[in-house]
Amino acid sequence: MEENKKRRDQETMFSIIREWESSHLTKKSFCQERQIPISVFLYWCRKYRESQSPGGFVPIEVQGSFEPGSVIEIKYPNGVALRLPTQTPVSVVRAYLNL
Repeated sequence: MEENKKRRDQETMFSIIREWESSHLTKKSFCQERQIPISVFLYWCRKYRESQSPGGFVPIEVQGSFEPGSVIEIKYPNGVALRLPTQTPVSVVRAYLNL
């Protein structure tokens, strides 16, 4: 029963967050209009953001062979692609993977 209540609360809050996103109001203004404590809204915004990102390990695909002039391409969830020469030190590649 408790698990169902948590799921219902999450669905409700995620729905409210989607309404806020389309409202173009500030979080503070939206919360004042809805009489939602800002601390509660910020908590659920964080939970919503976490649910939208894959988190954990992301598979790495190796395509083709490393020939002179080839590049390593890192694609981030937001659509940005970073291209590095294959000679880039592993430590640098690792740093970019952790962004």
